[in-house]
Amino acid sequence: MGLAQKILTFGNYIYQGFAAGTQPIFGFNFGSKNYKRMLEILKAGIIIVTCIEVSVMMVFGIFAKELIAIFSDNVEVIGIGVKVLRALMCILPFVGATSMCRMAFQAMGKPQFAFFITLIRQLILYIPLLLVLNWTFGFKGLIWAQPISELIMMLVAVSILVSYLKHYENEKN
Repeated sequence: MGLAQKILTFGNYIYQGFAAGTQPIFGFNFGSKNYKRMLEILKAGIIIVTCIEVSVMMVFGIFAKELIAIFSDNVEVIGIGVKVLRALMCILPFVGATSMCRMAFQAMGKPQFAFFITLIRQLILYIPLLLVLNWTFGFKGLIWAQPISELIMMLVAVSILVSYLKHYENEKN
């Protein structure tokens, strides 16, 4: 599991960098009360980062065995590592959107919302899913808990940000 997490870190750097790069753009547009543009940037950013991460996901999926084999020559470790990496790489299309939403809230001077998104992700979604899925499905449940929680969290984070921006847009009008 540790090897797969280390390999997955390369995909994580992409969405984290992209989200950090959009933070000043969100902040500028929020300051100028251009909420419509913020939604456009969010939509474009999510599409771009998702496409990039799907590409990374495909590479990780195709070369999972070779990537794990870089770190270990043990056949059993490689077999388990490939299964874990292929499950964990499924988070990549979702975490970019969540990260962009957190960065947008930070750029708007609303760190409590960014913290709330992180809190929901870890305490309310991931840990209970991890326990329930591990208990129900064993090791497969353990490795699929994170991708499932990330998918749900992406939907929640985008919904919170979009409703927040629409609220501001309605107040402006």
